[in-house]
Amino acid sequence: MKPGRAAVDFVRDTLTEWGIEARVVESGGYYSVYGWIGEGEPSVMFMAHLDVVPVKVDEWSYDPFKLTVVGGKAFGRGTVDDKGNVVGVMLALKELMSKNIKGKVLYAFTTDEEVGGAHGAKVLAERLARENSLPRYLINADGIGMSPIIRRRKIFRATLEAPQEKIRAVGTIRRKDFELRTPIVPTRHAAWFVPGVDTHPLIAASLFMLSNLELRAVSISGSFIKTNVLPSAVSLEYVEPSGDGGEVEVDAGLTELLRVLMPLSRAPVPVQLYSDYGVSVTPNVYGLRNGKHVVEVDIRAMADDVKIIKDALTRVVSEVAPKVRVDVVDESGGGYLYLPPTDELVKVSLQVLRSLGLEAYPIEAPGASDSRHFTPLGVKCLDFGPKGGNNHGPDEWVDLNTLRLLPKFYADVAVGLMRGVM
Repeated sequence: MKPGRAAVDFVRDTLTEWGIEARVVESGGYYSVYGWIGEGEPSVMFMAHLDVVPVKVDEWSYDPFKLTVVGGKAFGRGTVDDKGNVVGVMLALKELMSKNIKGKVLYAFTTDEEVGGAHGAKVLAERLARENSLPRYLINADGIGMSPIIRRRKIFRATLEAPQEKIRAVGTIRRKDFELRTPIVPTRHAAWFVPGVDTHPLIAASLFMLSNLELRAVSISGSFIKTNVLPSAVSLEYVEPSGDGGEVEVDAGLTELLRVLMPLSRAPVPVQLYSDYGVSVTPNVYGLRNGKHVVEVDIRAMADDVKIIKDALTRVVSEVAPKVRVDVVDESGGGYLYLPPTDELVKVSLQVLRSLGLEAYPIEAPGASDSRHFTPLGVKCLDFGPKGGNNHGPDEWVDLNTLRLLPKFYADVAVGLMRGVM
């Protein structure tokens, strides 16, 4: 379901009241607020997104659709990803209006970042390129942790299909439940999953089937939400052979599909640049569609060639599950984020943070962002955001102390950068 216009209209109307140029741009049923302040060649651009991921209300301790403040934390769906940043940029633009800046600052608030940005950031990047108006720097307000984010992996999406193949087997039907465990960083965001630290319920179910080849799958169910959202739990029904069991129906296609998911998560994918998080391959959505078992897989890697990804996954599938068909697509185009730590954008950001009493270092963030639509066009991009947690998951929160610093941080970085390029 596409987001409505209520948030877009609120942002546009508020900025207009402050005397800031604000336009609504539509593409494919998605809306963005776009505009600028100042005159001349654009040197800096701010961007943030208004859309959020779906929510399972019964997993929350608070009402996800009502802001709840407890102990310096603001809880609610989208507080840290990414509405806190939206407010920070809006207030920064208001502050910049009073500074009589020498140069043009562009901005955009989009509504399709969580589904790839093809109708928001990508459309705006292409439009600015056609108009020869691309900024030198992009500060993408879609981060977390109050540190400049200079690396982010590219997103790919794989689809695995296996034909439904019902056969008879003799044995006893049993059920086993698997739960998501993220003990270090509580999150449901697929990009934050770290093999060896976290436990993915569908990968765990796959290992269970792979370690017990005599078992046959009957069905699989779980809290499947979205390709980039980790399922919180998975239930597997299977048949265990036994001499005193009855004849039951099992699914050979589902059995083969399940067995390949764990090996697939360990596929040796070639990359172009180093990443703290390596390559992550997480199967997050399962469904039965038109007589086929389908699993959608989220892939993150410092690579830009979809063929390399598909070849790596196909080699694994052909070894373990030859009946399974695999396809890989580039998730909405774009590239990975990489900015040298010595770049002026990083230096100015760190200087401003120190002036605010914060010590920070350039870091990598696990998730992708809309910066990927600007980096291939030669724009120097940096992602940033307040402290918070549980993004894409229950009880998402943002730290209010760092949230209050965002407007000054964004405004001062823009002023510092424009001073250096004028």
